[in-house]
Amino acid sequence: DALQETDVHPMNNLTVTEKLDIALLMAESMLELHGAGITHGDVDPKQWLKAADGSIKLNDFNNGHVLEWSHEKENYCYDYYNFEGGAYKAPEELNEDSYSNKGTDVWAMGHGIYGLLTGLFPYYRIFSHTTIREMVREGEKPFIDERYRSRSLIEARLVEIMEPCWE
Repeated sequence: DALQETDVHPMNNLTVTEKLDIALLMAESMLELHGAGITHGDVDPKQWLKAADGSIKLNDFNNGHVLEWSHEKENYCYDYYNFEGGAYKAPEELNEDSYSNKGTDVWAMGHGIYGLLTGLFPYYRIFSHTTIREMVREGEKPFIDERYRSRSLIEARLVEIMEPCWE
């Protein structure tokens, strides 16, 4: 529309400082979870809830798993399981031998940052989970208006943080 022609206008009323604060809280929640050797398995933008005190809480751990520790490799092993639901799956979760791990959680966290930045759901013009999953399998990333890279320093940095989440 005409409003979008001169500047990109996010579809939320968050200030850039609020976007940064919430993104940091989201990242900290993932760090705490993964640092404890736990994978969420169903990260979705709506899984972060804002408490009355302004803190952000990651919730809905019904697909979470404690990762097994490999003494030989000195790191956590991938947690293989098949969970069919969710629209924010990473490409590797959409294969026949799908699995969830820290990386797939981070993939979906990129979608949470996308929502903060734009006020939209990733692939917001697509209403079919099947179509979204096919787009993800084909390597198609959500559209991000290039003007976010120059709109503000914080929004530019959020784009720079979000995009590697999808690698």
